[in-house]
Amino acid sequence: MTVPRGPKPISRARRAVYNAVGFGCVVLGVIGVFVPVWPTTVFVIVASILFARANPRMYTWLLTNRLLGPYLENWHHKTGITMAFKIRTCVILWVGLGVSMYFVSATWLYVLLAAVGVGVTWHVFAIRTRRAVPGARSARRGSRRPRRSR
Repeated sequence: MTVPRGPKPISRARRAVYNAVGFGCVVLGVIGVFVPVWPTTVFVIVASILFARANPRMYTWLLTNRLLGPYLENWHHKTGITMAFKIRTCVILWVGLGVSMYFVSATWLYVLLAAVGVGVTWHVFAIRTRRAVPGARSARRGSRRPRRSR
């Protein structure tokens, strides 16, 4: 009978590959924060999995990052997203799609962009809605201390 000894250590080459792909996923995730229709959570989740295996320091940084950390926290705890975040996401999405539609001339592209917009909007509103907690940390604002009144 053998006794389990914990996770098997990974080679230097594999660690380097995990780190490189993890950093790439972080970059793609950050792009997704600002570009409508570009996924953020998927890239951040993949980066967290890779960093958890290869780079504990980067894994901790990712979890505590004020821009990307809330995406992981919501995913890990399956808490959903606030209605304000859903509305903000869809407004940014449709503004971006509207600008794109302005510059295209083919009818099939209008239809495609509209279909993508409807699909993403449906997906966003299908995600569980959680109540906003007053004074809670926000992904946009970070954690700020309230000023003392004198």
